[in-house]
Amino acid sequence: EHYGHEKGDEAIIRCAQVFLRAAGKKGTVYRTGGDEFMCMSDVSLEEDIKRELEIETQSYQGYPFFVAIGFANADTNLDSDSPDIKQIITRADKAMYENKLTLKAKHSPQNR
Repeated sequence: EHYGHEKGDEAIIRCAQVFLRAAGKKGTVYRTGGDEFMCMSDVSLEEDIKRELEIETQSYQGYPFFVAIGFANADTNLDSDSPDIKQIITRADKAMYENKLTLKAKHSPQNR
């Protein structure tokens, strides 16, 4: 299924808006790649993000809208007082990839 660059750009904007609404004043949203975003906060945004995504995916705008998400908390290193950001990103990426596989299986043509 191909929806074109315009719909792709629109989906990226929708995704950014979801994260911005979820983060609100509690966190910061960064676009780290073409269709990749990172939210950082000193409180968990997991429930807020899941709620906003649920609302957005119910709004059909000419194409299916699904977003793979992964969450990771900042565990302080034993050797230092500051969290290892690379480790946190690696854990979040792994969780996001697992979520992506789940979404693909759930929404594949044979499961519709």
